[in-house]
Amino acid sequence: MTELSCETCSPNTKSNGESNLPFRPRGTVATPGAVCAEDACPNPQTDKPRQPPKQQEQPPPQPKTPTTLDKASREKFETLRAQLTRASAPPPQKENGVVSAYKLYGATERLTTLLTAQASYSIDPSVRRSGTLQHTPSGEEIGVSSSNDSPSPWHARLGLLPTFSTWAHVSMIHMYLVITRLRACEDVETYKGWQTQLVDHFFHEAERKIVDTHGIVSGMMRQRYLKDLFVQWRGVMMAYDEGVAARSDAVLAGAVWRNLFKAEEAVDVVRLAVVVGFMRRVMAEWDRMDDERFLDELRGSWILGNTKAGTYVLSKKKTVNIHI
Repeated sequence: MTELSCETCSPNTKSNGESNLPFRPRGTVATPGAVCAEDACPNPQTDKPRQPPKQQEQPPPQPKTPTTLDKASREKFETLRAQLTRASAPPPQKENGVVSAYKLYGATERLTTLLTAQASYSIDPSVRRSGTLQHTPSGEEIGVSSSNDSPSPWHARLGLLPTFSTWAHVSMIHMYLVITRLRACEDVETYKGWQTQLVDHFFHEAERKIVDTHGIVSGMMRQRYLKDLFVQWRGVMMAYDEGVAARSDAVLAGAVWRNLFKAEEAVDVVRLAVVVGFMRRVMAEWDRMDDERFLDELRGSWILGNTKAGTYVLSKKKTVNIHI
């Protein structure tokens, strides 16, 4: 049988689509009963078996992500996802140096005001003039607790006297917690900038309190007090670092006892445990934050706010209570 091309496949078609030949042989004339040999003929007239169309290859099935994970696996998954997100994100555009410096100055000033308000106190000048102002055995003036118009939990619940020393050491604890988390930031310049500004603002606030609250106007005396305070700050950093690095609550409690409680022999160990537990909880909470979220919280001053009920706000949703 002669293999022919049908009228659909034949090029010999008229303009109206009709074919001159019903079947056009290749180089011959049409023969009755001939079949089309074109494999791609849209109108096949052939007894020749057709090849089945090729099916598109399906991608291999992907393993399904489990819908439920235990707590440890979920934390690892979230950590890995955050790392991948940071790695794939475009590098942030750096702001103008002057603008960035002013923003950092304002953010650290607001944060320092918040941190130093945790054990705030006041002294009525008329009480000092009348000679009825109380003093500690070491000669410190004792004021009145005035944290957010209510007694601070550091005074009311931990039994600390509202003095300059208590205010300074409570502020140092909060500053230490912030600076410890800043050390873990990947950007070293960010850590250095925040730490420098925080320390500067703290000592400016200390000098203002020496003048306004205690009425010490002598520049020589102010410099002597500030120098002693700076030495205490360096010692506090080293002592608390030792407790954190050793992962020992006993070592950290010893540092708190020597600095905050002034090595008082009759101190209640429960109060020591409260302060150590507070520090541990805050460090654990901030350690679970990524760097960008932590810095956003610092800029927004949501990181550690004191409420009237003695609650320290870690963020907009999470809190840490300090009580006996």
